[in-house]
Parts: sequence; C-alpha cells; structure tokens
Amino acid sequence: MIRAEISEGAERLRPGQFVQVQMEIGTGDKSYRVPRSAVFRSQGKSYLFGVQAKGFQPIEVRILSEESAHLIVQADLPADNQVVVAGVAALKAAWLGGDE
Repeated sequence: MIRAEISEGAERLRPGQFVQVQMEIGTGDKSYRVPRSAVFRSQGKSYLFGVQAKGFQPIEVRILSEESAHLIVQADLPADNQVVVAGVAALKAAWLGGDE
C-alpha cells in the first residue's frame, strides 16, 4: 500500500477508490526493470547473470523496488548487456558448484 498526495484532478477521485499508478525511481544511477526470475540470491546478496562472450557472469545488484512480476535493480551493466531470465537456477547451481 502506498500513500500519495494528489495535487491535480483530486476532485475526480472517491475515498477508498483503487487506482493504478506507475512509479519512476530517480536514482541517478543505472537502474533496470527485470523479471523476478532474473534475480537470484546467494549469501545474503542479490545477483543476475549477464551474458558474456565466454558464458555467463554473475553481477551483483541492489534491489530498489519490487513489483508483482518485476524488480527494479541497480547494477553496473553496459547498455547493450543481456541478462538471463530463464534457467537461472541451473546456472546458479553450476556457478556455486552445488554448494548451496
């Protein structure tokens, strides 16, 4: 639940009315909206796998916000970098060598 102040158009709203909103997070840093399936956790940190020429590289991310099916994360990714969104559990197991 989010509480907000409406500065324009409030006369068209009714008490208790549900509204759909889209929030923008102005972090000033590199932030991305990714499917929840792309992010995994290990030892208290959050990661996603970036696609590299030699395979996949785990990249630590900071979760800024959560939506029902997506996360807003902050990460140092090149603009053209692709991330893995399916099969993450198998990659995580290979990365950890089955230790987790």
